[in-house]
Amino acid sequence: REFGWKGEIADSPNGYGLGTHRMGGQAWGGHSCPGDRRAARRPDILALAVGSDHDAASDPRDRYTGRPTLREGDHGADVVALQNALNIIFGHEAPTDDPNRIDPDGGYGPRTTARVASLQRYASPWFGRIPDDGICGPNTWRKIGYILTGMNRTV
Repeated sequence: REFGWKGEIADSPNGYGLGTHRMGGQAWGGHSCPGDRRAARRPDILALAVGSDHDAASDPRDRYTGRPTLREGDHGADVVALQNALNIIFGHEAPTDDPNRIDPDGGYGPRTTARVASLQRYASPWFGRIPDDGICGPNTWRKIGYILTGMNRTV
């Protein structure tokens, strides 16, 4: 859905997304609302607002918990999210003539399989290596969440 703001949590007036009055200080009236209990519910509010079928994760590293296992031959929005995440993680997100960029077309083909296997072998500062089979299952989704959080990025 389109709301005129990014479908993510914001904790700074310089960010975009679902925030609180208190993050803006005097410029936003100096409010301390909505209180810690309601501010902590922002992931749940966001999931309902954007109509997410996935549970809202209280820890952003777990944002992909509950995504389906994907493999070569699969198609759909979850494949597009995976392809965009892989492009971000490996630095190929600019839609230019980058030959290593995966076209986020929603088709899980041989290039996506190979890139998932590369991700699984990749020992990042935020998540170590996992068995590389080219299938994006729960451990691979978890690794993507950890790496994107470490990079301070979203898909």
